[in-house]
Amino acid sequence: MTGDMIAEILSRPFGDDKPIVIQEVTVTHIDGTTLPKKFTGRTVFQLNPKIKFSINFDNFPIYLLDGRRNPTFHIKTDNGIETGGILQYSLNDLFHSESSIEASFIPKFLPMLVISPDTKIMSTKFGVINFVKFYGRNDQWIAFEGNDHRVGSFEAKWNGYRIEVTERLGFSEKGTKQKPTTDYDITHGGTIERLDGKPYSVSDAEDILRRLRVYLSFVRGKFCSFAPVVAICESNRESAFRWGATYLDPWQPGRETWLPVTTGGDILTQLLPEFFGLYGDSNWKDTVSMAVDWQVNGNNSAAHVATILYQAALEAISSKITNKAETAKWLRSSMKQLGIDTNIPNSYGNLRNFSDVEIRAKKANSKYPYIGDGPEAIVQIRNDLVHSGKNYPTPSMELQIEAMQLSRWYIEIMLLKKLQYSGKYFDRIDQNFKSLN
Repeated sequence: MTGDMIAEILSRPFGDDKPIVIQEVTVTHIDGTTLPKKFTGRTVFQLNPKIKFSINFDNFPIYLLDGRRNPTFHIKTDNGIETGGILQYSLNDLFHSESSIEASFIPKFLPMLVISPDTKIMSTKFGVINFVKFYGRNDQWIAFEGNDHRVGSFEAKWNGYRIEVTERLGFSEKGTKQKPTTDYDITHGGTIERLDGKPYSVSDAEDILRRLRVYLSFVRGKFCSFAPVVAICESNRESAFRWGATYLDPWQPGRETWLPVTTGGDILTQLLPEFFGLYGDSNWKDTVSMAVDWQVNGNNSAAHVATILYQAALEAISSKITNKAETAKWLRSSMKQLGIDTNIPNSYGNLRNFSDVEIRAKKANSKYPYIGDGPEAIVQIRNDLVHSGKNYPTPSMELQIEAMQLSRWYIEIMLLKKLQYSGKYFDRIDQNFKSLN
């Protein structure tokens, strides 16, 4: 592994999906037994056609396969890494080789921390997979093939750290509507350093990466991830930080993010300390993580499933803002505290008709009065989806989609309001950019 691995990845042509060699490893033990002769392999991260991490061996000893009925192995390396996994190889190679074969070892559990926990880190560098395009005041100009290219970059400071994320050269020039030409690609690179230049712990790096992934996934509206992740240690020694990558979503058509492209870098800088602070608040940490998880999973789901997941997220957020009450009242009260309009948008004719006709009739003799707003409508639809007793006719697909879109908008606006954001955002209801005050 070279000291400029991340820089080299970011500078090569965008869309180059050659496997990334992270480091060499030397295997010293198999299934707890010391090998009479060590052998080496290369840890390789592959993005396409699907995400894959493996240890590739050019000369895997054949004698280690003798008598085995399954391909499961447990390996240990010379730097103390231990993991179980599956060995993949060609039976044809096995029949035609005398001493060794080409093979790939797939660790059973990924991602996997491989750096020693007591290592002191000077800088953490990483690739960001599938994040969105943005520009801002911190952008950089890079000379490439005789021309200067503008690449989006943001830098934020939090709790004594500097966190920077910079676009990969060529991201802006490939694909359509900022969509890369493959399902997965390293679109940005990142750096984490202390402002005072002092070393920090592995656990601190893990914590920042965890917060940053939730933050960027909330911004994107889909899961993104980091790989490879490299630690620059004391004496400028480079070490792999972890193998593999956390779950992430492929690129899909349509607008995923609420972030404006033209000022996105400045917004990311502004919101990061607020988001990290909220995530670190003992009263909010699990709520923020769960709400973003349910929101993003909802974004990947059918309309009826998304509506259920979105309401779970809305209830989690509301639980930290107002006292628990009847669900629609709970959501309504939380939104009003944040200054969010709860009326059903005029453009949502199916949802308004469902409220005016079906809910009004159902609540005519109910102890809960008819309100006729958005929280009431989405709660009634959600309840009818999950409860065995049905109060309403099967909702049309158009009605489900409007309920889903309104619920998603509520989540984004509630979180942005909680983060005290004031500025432009993409309004999913009007399908246009608006100012949030």
